[in-house]
Amino acid sequence: RVHRLLAEGYSVDLIPKPGEDMGGSDTVGSLLEMWLDTCRVQQLSPSTLRQYAVIAKKSFSSIASVPVRVLTLPMIQAAVNQRYKAGRSPKTIRNEIAFLNSALKQARPDLRLDALRLPTGTRQKIAIPSSEDMIRILEAAEGGPMYVPICLAAFMGLRRSEICGLRWNDIDLKGRTLHVHSALVRGESGTYVAKGTKTRAGDRILAIPSALVPILANARGIDPRVTQLTPAAITCRYEEILAALELT
Repeated sequence: RVHRLLAEGYSVDLIPKPGEDMGGSDTVGSLLEMWLDTCRVQQLSPSTLRQYAVIAKKSFSSIASVPVRVLTLPMIQAAVNQRYKAGRSPKTIRNEIAFLNSALKQARPDLRLDALRLPTGTRQKIAIPSSEDMIRILEAAEGGPMYVPICLAAFMGLRRSEICGLRWNDIDLKGRTLHVHSALVRGESGTYVAKGTKTRAGDRILAIPSALVPILANARGIDPRVTQLTPAAITCRYEEILAALELT
């Protein structure tokens, strides 16, 4: 048994002595679940909790059954390598390690995860439509459910989640102002829930461009929400518009 544990990367001084119970120790999996509960108590963003729940349940399956007290950096490094080979992005892996590091800070403060070798990512280029392309996109969307969301994104710089969280009583067409204070995000259960903006600075009142006033006035209906689309639906439909215009 000792030889097997050494082969799996356990440190010699952490291997339990003969007769010592190893199974009673908290495992990495149970530690992550406990830390997830702590994050729930802290009332983090629903979307953040959803991301953490996925990490706690799936990201470290290769070491989930390892007792925390015998966990080593080589084991974690092997888990990182496995995630990368499975096609996980460098950003995803770094988020996973950040969550694991937070969980380990009290249980194993001796484990310095900054010594891990993590994959480095390349910054993705953001494709910004030209003025001519934007006119084509707006013309293609006009009259459909994507018209107002695209106008709000193009003319006012709103995020998808902010557009979906916007209600008509947040818009003052006479005063030409729009109050951004809510966002629609996917929660831990997978359903969409409303939450406050991402940062305190995100709660803001914006001036509505004069060209946008009649568009919003014509779109106003009895539904309290400006759009019934979800953030995922906006992305999907926007990509369909780009594909139809051969702008992808």
